[in-house]
Amino acid sequence: MPRRRSLGSKALRSHRYKAAVRVLTPACRRTALAALVPLLAAASLASARGSEAALWSGDRASGRLPAALWGVDVDAAAARTLGPKRLRALRSAGINAIVADPRRLRGKTLAGLRRRAARARLLVLVPRSVRRKGIRSAGAARSACRGVGRCVVLASSARTAPRLSRTAGVDLVALHVGGAAAAARLQGTRARRLLVLAKLVPSPRGNPEPWRRAIAASRASRALDLAVALRGAGSGAALDAYLALLREKNPPPPQPPPGPPPPPPPGGTGGVPVYTKDNPPPTPTLAQLPKLSSVTKDGITWTFSEPEPIGQFINGDYWVVGNATVTSISPAPANGRNGSVKNIPPDDSNSGFDSRTSSNRYEASLSVSLPVTIVPGDSLVSSISVDTVGSARRWLFDTSADSPVKTISILTSVSAPLPPDAFRPSYVGKGVTPISYSRNLRRDFLPKLAAVASLPSLSEYEAHFRRPWVDNLMFNFDNPIEYMPDYSREIARAVGMAGLQLSLSFTAEQKEPLLVYLTQYGIDVYGLVKAGHPGWPAHGGHGSGRKFAILFAGTMLEVPGMKSPPGRFGEDMQTMMGSGWTGAAALYAGHYGSSGSGQYGPYEHLQPSAWPGLLGEDYRRCCTSSAWIGEALAARLIPGMQSAWNHAPFFAYTDRWMTEDDTQALATIKAQRGKDYSGFKQRKAWDAFVTNMWKAYRG
Repeated sequence: MPRRRSLGSKALRSHRYKAAVRVLTPACRRTALAALVPLLAAASLASARGSEAALWSGDRASGRLPAALWGVDVDAAAARTLGPKRLRALRSAGINAIVADPRRLRGKTLAGLRRRAARARLLVLVPRSVRRKGIRSAGAARSACRGVGRCVVLASSARTAPRLSRTAGVDLVALHVGGAAAAARLQGTRARRLLVLAKLVPSPRGNPEPWRRAIAASRASRALDLAVALRGAGSGAALDAYLALLREKNPPPPQPPPGPPPPPPPGGTGGVPVYTKDNPPPTPTLAQLPKLSSVTKDGITWTFSEPEPIGQFINGDYWVVGNATVTSISPAPANGRNGSVKNIPPDDSNSGFDSRTSSNRYEASLSVSLPVTIVPGDSLVSSISVDTVGSARRWLFDTSADSPVKTISILTSVSAPLPPDAFRPSYVGKGVTPISYSRNLRRDFLPKLAAVASLPSLSEYEAHFRRPWVDNLMFNFDNPIEYMPDYSREIARAVGMAGLQLSLSFTAEQKEPLLVYLTQYGIDVYGLVKAGHPGWPAHGGHGSGRKFAILFAGTMLEVPGMKSPPGRFGEDMQTMMGSGWTGAAALYAGHYGSSGSGQYGPYEHLQPSAWPGLLGEDYRRCCTSSAWIGEALAARLIPGMQSAWNHAPFFAYTDRWMTEDDTQALATIKAQRGKDYSGFKQRKAWDAFVTNMWKAYRG
């Protein structure tokens, strides 16, 4: 067949078949096109398969990850510097993976890097992401990994990483962090397998110790892998210094930092470090603190009249040193929504967050006007309102919630910089509660029991206790409903199950976030009663849960006042000793407790036919007793809590609830009063996990 010019391999490789066909004589074009079509289809299929294989290329024979990953994360400019010689040098230093973020590395650059890495026997990982900043939810991770044999996903934060790592179809979770220190703090990660992508900050050339600590943390943890992020073509010297540290057979022991480190940047560290009396964190100087014009916490932004020195408490809440004037808050308070209150009053009858609060409990004068100045000892408590009251769902009891408040964040003014293990003082402000420190937590008091069936997720409880539980208003009409229960039955269930989870054989690093957050709740509600709040008295299902939180914090921190708090508490008011109609000696004291009368007071000393009403028995069975079991059991298991509780009838009554066979009692009540309580039988807690813990460690 006559040709003007041969069809070279370059034209075939470029897939530009039109240009290739133009070099043929018109008589040969139809024949050439017929031959090219199958080749092009095969090339397209190979390209599609190659992009999927890039998610897990380099270890195709076994389909498994190496036992430990040591990686380099590159963008397009850095990838171009990784020629064959450089890649072999990485391999000889111990690097076994190249991380290629498809948001920064695409097309021919990615394909070329994959070919060069394969020749150097390096694994290439291409994390999947559906968001600019990574994947947040398990559903998004499943969607991103659908149809992929092996899948790496990029997490949006350290808090989402553990959940994503346990998602079906996800083999590895990658996470960007700010540098060596942030990488080392993740040694106790709860993720199944986490690849940390750490910026080369500080440079290993001038400050190698943080990187020695990060390398040591990764070597010590099976769940933590480490990759350094190269950005641009000018990071070669820093990478060489890092590779030298990787090659060290017997590295010198890490030295402490030369001076107090600055507090973490806005947004938190992504974890809660374990500080002890033997390794307390240093206190930053005022000069070491960042001066910021604004800070944001959980969607709420405070803007200052001028840059202010900022730090964070151990739970992630912000503090500012000295007087600070807040000129704006976002979302903006307007039309009785998104209110802010300076120093929550120790009052159980009024709220200043949202004018839609039930039962006329909104008091506009409590809501601050801008600008507002806070001075040392003040707490500025700001809220975001829900769009539509009733649209939110309750945690632990999936029904529509009535609170108009979605979430709350707190900004505190302090007189001087604080170390990073400081707890936030109670939101009542004015120095009512002194500063406590996580280094003093008596972690040795927490048992290390074997887990039982129906164990809840630690991360679920961490997520719900992390933000402030503002809890001054009776009946919980303004609780931040996105994460906090708005009924005391669920508050008692939540603190009881949190206490029981902390009594299991998790590591100290695994327990620390929930331990810190539950302790902070205890500090907050203790501040209320210490400042004059009346407490949480018995009112049916209201009034439970707070005494446990206060005593837990007091026991963990060994603060005497917190182990004998003032105020009234539902569990104590609603339990008493006596002679009951079933033969029991530990009795339910009624809707309002032993001080109540008629249908609101004691009744179990009477036969059902003589009861003044059924209100007491209704709430005994629906909304109190079964929710108390976790609190009572945890208080028994944690040394010192039961004696600090100082109300023996509560523990005797919960024992009765879990041991007394009420089959005959139910029949008698039905016969004498016509009410069937068989759906609320004794001998089980509300939550199966608590029932199983009772059977294992009390039954």
